[in-house]
Order: sequence, then structure tokens, then C-alpha cells
Amino acid sequence: MSFKRQGGENTQEIPVELRLNGEQYTLFSIELAPDSKLDTAIQVMIPNEASIQASIHIDDAGMTYDNDFYFALNIQNSISVLEITDESNSAIRKAFATDSSYQYQQANPGSVSPELLEKAQFIILNSKSDLSSGFYQLLGEQLQAGKNILIFPPKSDNIIELNQFLASNQAVTLTNWDTANKEIREVTVDNPIYQNVFAKDPDDVLWPNLTGSYQFKNGSVYRDDLMKTSGGYAAFVHQEVSNGHLFIASFPLQSGNFANHPIFLPTLFRASSFSNKQQSLYGVIGEQTWINTSLKPQQDNTFQISDSKENSFIPQSIPQRGFTRLETMNQIQNPGFYTVKGADSQQEVAAFNYSRNESEINYLSANELEIQASQNGIQLHVIEGKIEDTAQQLSTISEIDTYWRLCLLLALLFLAAEVVITRFMK
Repeated sequence: MSFKRQGGENTQEIPVELRLNGEQYTLFSIELAPDSKLDTAIQVMIPNEASIQASIHIDDAGMTYDNDFYFALNIQNSISVLEITDESNSAIRKAFATDSSYQYQQANPGSVSPELLEKAQFIILNSKSDLSSGFYQLLGEQLQAGKNILIFPPKSDNIIELNQFLASNQAVTLTNWDTANKEIREVTVDNPIYQNVFAKDPDDVLWPNLTGSYQFKNGSVYRDDLMKTSGGYAAFVHQEVSNGHLFIASFPLQSGNFANHPIFLPTLFRASSFSNKQQSLYGVIGEQTWINTSLKPQQDNTFQISDSKENSFIPQSIPQRGFTRLETMNQIQNPGFYTVKGADSQQEVAAFNYSRNESEINYLSANELEIQASQNGIQLHVIEGKIEDTAQQLSTISEIDTYWRLCLLLALLFLAAEVVITRFMK
């Protein structure tokens, strides 16, 4: 939490209250000197609820309109992961099966049903042989629906169906299988998938080695190279395709020691996190005119947004990659919590606040005002002093404007006279 105090004379102790779902969670106080800022943090045990309405309240008698700050948490359900593999105890299974944040399922390449693909949010291909064209057709439909897919290609000279699937989605394709040993030399640590994974830039790190890999041939969709081998060849890429995300390795999972390297788990978990909608904690009234939701629409293909007083409206819904953007059309004008209602009575919560810039009481000096006015071609007179002197200063400014107009009129008259005299002299 960040607190900022504008103006004042003495250090002030300010009571702060954190509320969760309308009930007081904790009460503490902070000390703020004039024109100072304080960053602090508290640990919170999140209630076991799908949506949480949270607010921070301060007691500031001088300005009561912005004493509450609202934010909302929509706890995401566990991510459904489907691994298609012919290994009974793969490294991917070990990573996901024991983590309650995921619902892990494993399917044999020859027995993948459309229902399994439909339920999965994150699909991983880890097969030792290429799959059928019918399967890739179903996979393409899931990609179009916003699913996210991670592909470890099989070690095979025959990956025609896989490449046709990739090419049909304008993604990279795989060529030139090479059994030479290679080392991954570069990981793009500033990419969002690895953001905050490393405490500092990893210098002199021993990255994974590969005992066989393909080369990528570019498609028409932009790609992020997340890993590169010696020689600058991409080894792991990310592409936004259709409405989903594709993560493609240039190597089978069994190649080298990638599955045993510390970078393996962050790569898996961060790739899976793209399956969840990234939601902001709050919006700013007048600046943000939308709400993102992962809910499905109601039977009439609409959503409903309502405030705490049960005033409601139907927003415009725009499908995005894996979520729906609800355009509020500036119908949210008051700070507080707003409930989004979708199919099967499911709900999410959004929070909105006034801009905190409304609380800024700093202002420009007279000299700064005059400089900015001059830079923008504006004639500005700054009136300073006692209120009873204002009339006299306005009168003086008026007289100055009158003299200026009179001088301009006389200049025009003299110019006209000069023209007339010059003609008569000729």
C-alpha cells in the first residue's frame, strides 16, 4: 500500500482500516510528515471465497470524498491441464499432478476425446510420435477458442502432420533434425513469462543442454524467442495465434537435461498462467471504461453489471483472447464495487475509484503560470495580493488593454495619412 500526504504542517498519525467483504480485517495507524509518501505492506489471509471485495479506509476530516479506496480480487479456479503423452510418469505429470492449483489429466495419443480437449485450458503435447490430422484439426479448434498449447515435438523425421498444423496457424514450423549436442546459451529473462523468476540477471549460469533439436522456420505470426542455443538459434518460442497462445520447443522433452533443469518448472507454470485472465485490481473512473471477465455470457449472450444499490445495465461485450471485454460506455460514475453476472448465476467483482490526482492540492506559482501561458501563446495577467485590491488591479489591466487598442488605432490612422499625403505629393 502506498500513502501520500499533500501539504500540512506537522507529522500526523492517521488511522487505517482494511475491510474484506464489508467486515473489518485489521486496523493500524501510519505517521505521515507534510508532503511525504509512505509505502507499507501487511500480510492478509485470503478468505476461501471466489470473489473478495476489499477496501482501505482512512480518517481524514479535511477531505472526506476520497477516504475509501476499493479493489477487488476474483480468485481463479485451478487450471485444467491436459498432457498428451505415451509416458506413464512424465516429468510434466510430476510437476502438475501434486499441485492443488492445477487439475491434471493425462491422455494417450491414440485415445484423446474431443471432450477432454474441450475441458482443458492448457494442453501439452509430449508424444514420441506424430499425431493424426484429425487430432490436429480438433486442436486447431481449441486454439481458436482461446486455449493455450505447449508443444514438445517428437524425435522423428516424420512430423508432417504437426508442421501442417503449425503452418495452417501461421506459426513457425520445424525443419532439419540435428543430433548434435547443443547448449542453451540465452534465456530472455525480461520476457513476461520469466518476469520476477530471477532475483538478478543470471550471469554465468549453466543452462540446459540438448542432445537433439530442430530448427525453426518462420511463419507469418510474430514470435518471441524465449531461449536460444549457441549460434543464436531459437530453442523455445512463444506466439499469439488465433485467440490463444502457442509455446513451441525445438526439441523433445527427452532431449538433454531440460526436464531436470531448474528453468523447467518456471517455464511450465508461467506458460500455464497464460490460461488465466489477467485482471486489474481496480479501475479509474473516467480513464478505464471496461471490465475484463472470464465468465461465459447468459443465455441471451449478454452480461449484466450492477452496483451495490442494485442499479444495473447491460454492457457491450467484445470477445478477446481467452476472456471477454465488457465496455461500460461511461455508465460507471461512482466509486465502489460492481458485480458482473454471467451464465449459470456465476459472478465476478470489479472495483472503481476516482483518480487520486483529484486529491493533489499542489499548484503552480504565479511565475510558473506566466511562463506556461507565454509558451502556449496565451495572454495572462496574474492578480496577487489582498482581495480588496482586486478591483483596482482589474481596472489597471483594463486601462492597459484600452491604451493598447488606442495605440493600434493611431498607428493605422498615421499609416493611412501617410498614404494619402504621398499620393497628393505625386
